[in-house]
Amino acid sequence: MKSLDELKKDVFDKLAQFPKIEAFFKDSLEERIKINDNWIENALVHVVLKNYIAQDHPLQILMDTLYADEENFETLRNKLRSQDDYDQKMNDVLAELNGYYHLKKAGFKEIKALSEDRKQKKPDFSAEKDGVYYLFELKNLRSPVDLFNVLLDKYYARMFRFPEIYSNLGFDITSSNTWRDFTFDPNKTRVLYNNCLNWLISAFKTIESSTIDELIIIQSFEDKFENEIFRIDCKLRRGCPPGMIFGFKRAICISDPRTRRDNLYPFIKKIVAKVGDGIDQLLEFDQVNTYKKYLLINWQGSGDRRVFYDKECHTIVKQIDILVKGISDNIFVKLLDFDTLP
Repeated sequence: MKSLDELKKDVFDKLAQFPKIEAFFKDSLEERIKINDNWIENALVHVVLKNYIAQDHPLQILMDTLYADEENFETLRNKLRSQDDYDQKMNDVLAELNGYYHLKKAGFKEIKALSEDRKQKKPDFSAEKDGVYYLFELKNLRSPVDLFNVLLDKYYARMFRFPEIYSNLGFDITSSNTWRDFTFDPNKTRVLYNNCLNWLISAFKTIESSTIDELIIIQSFEDKFENEIFRIDCKLRRGCPPGMIFGFKRAICISDPRTRRDNLYPFIKKIVAKVGDGIDQLLEFDQVNTYKKYLLINWQGSGDRRVFYDKECHTIVKQIDILVKGISDNIFVKLLDFDTLP
């Protein structure tokens, strides 16, 4: 077992191997760690502890681009404040780092990261190219976050603390059909969400207090959601590669219409909401229409959801850009990593 203090030391020892990344994240991450023990579920912590960072890692490339720009480095770094929802805010800041990288790559000049202002919402960047002035608002979309993501975050946090228990323990999780239709909305499903997390904590305690031989069945979770039974069955096997194996994925082809719907519908709903909010911000800031205005979508997809649906998601963004032209021909919606700028 590793104590939280030992894990904290591991995190900062490994961060120190990458001075530019350390300079950007260390201070705010130290403050985040003081708030509660859930820091071990932070996305950057997972990347560091799993030794995913290398010199060619995307985060290192972003830092290499930003590091020499002292003013913008400090402006973006200061957006990571521990009193905010730090773990969520980190995803937004990573999106802005990616946006800055693409602006530099596209040859924009006078790039300026705009400081946050609680009195007036501002776009994320202003810039100039060929005598034309631009505003850029970044909106970050994560691939649909459902219970699988929650389970993975909790699982990896326990694996870091108890490597001797989880290093060769494989999870086989199956669920009722309702699982695939279920996306957590914390405002509407807080009770079910908390019940499920309580069950998960109990499952981990069972694992950590038991002698697990070849197979153990963790007590199933079952609850009602909108008059339907929501059920999870979990089996654990020794001698497996660490990680979760989701039972239903073995039976459903990635091209199955229902699977595509489950992945693309949440994306459409999210992007429409984000685009509306972003356009409001751009128009409010530039009421006299001085700038060309770009809404940049950063999609933090993961796994098969990113690999198999990039083309569809890009098509969705292009169609939304066409619709936005009906509002203003001076507003553009682009998907980072796919569309060229400007």
